[in-house]
Amino acid sequence: MKDDKNVWFVEFYAPWCGHCKALASTWEELATALKGKVKVGKVDATSEKVLASTYNIQGFPTLKLFPKGEKSVGLVKDYEGPRSLQELIKYASEFFAASLEAEQLLSDEQFKKECESRLCLIAFLPHILDSKTEKRKEYLDTLNQVVRASIHMPITFLWSQGGDQYEVEEQLNLAFGYPAVVAVHLSKGKYTIHRGDYSKV
Repeated sequence: MKDDKNVWFVEFYAPWCGHCKALASTWEELATALKGKVKVGKVDATSEKVLASTYNIQGFPTLKLFPKGEKSVGLVKDYEGPRSLQELIKYASEFFAASLEAEQLLSDEQFKKECESRLCLIAFLPHILDSKTEKRKEYLDTLNQVVRASIHMPITFLWSQGGDQYEVEEQLNLAFGYPAVVAVHLSKGKYTIHRGDYSKV
């Protein structure tokens, strides 16, 4: 499995397994219900023996949730709850919500792509040398709490180290210190700057 940016909910199955066959239609409905949030997949453990061994698959079906990024064994969660569609959706959605984080803004192109057609909330944080690692973590933790609480809102959350994206900051008239939080929607030509306490974003 690739270390990608997606959360994956994977069923490890065997073609002869009756419980797997019974789960098949629910698994397809689950993929539709979670589209845009969690990728839903299936692995035939009888033909993908190395992968099945890596993730210690011993019975069928075995359901596992893989986090964003690294897919190492220690980060994977086994799902052992009820196999109804509603319970599977609930569990996967909660896992997804807990994994949400603001993405780092790394270029003007990314800014235009992410903020052209939807609302973006961008946190410009003090340089790591000015705020130290602990304070940076505190800022990001606060921002990520907002990200997770806003899961049902059509907002893209980004962050940047102050001064790293000079062109973007210039477009947004950021002429004061950090942290600064900006809400921007490029196609509507609107933005607003939050000048208050960062902890109350």
